[in-house]
Amino acid sequence: MECPLCQHPVDHAMLQATLAPLVALKTDIQDKAMQRLKFLNLENVNEIAKDANGPYYHKPLSYAMKRFCYYQCYKCQKPYFGGERYFSLILLFITSLF
Repeated sequence: MECPLCQHPVDHAMLQATLAPLVALKTDIQDKAMQRLKFLNLENVNEIAKDANGPYYHKPLSYAMKRFCYYQCYKCQKPYFGGERYFSLILLFITSLF
């Protein structure tokens, strides 16, 4: 987990019990996001492979975490793929019109 202000990882001995399930959830989501990136053959998109000035140049995990949405199931507490963030924003915009 990162600090919301400076993005530095939060880590302290007194927080280990609280942070452990959150870190496990984040790791699971990151693994699933990378699998999705490989499954969709997006490892070599311009943002990752060619745009040297871009924020995702040689950072496939950051790109995958920004592109894909994962949600936690309320029954089993496991994360599941909820679509691409771009489509989620479009859906949110469309539903806000009504």
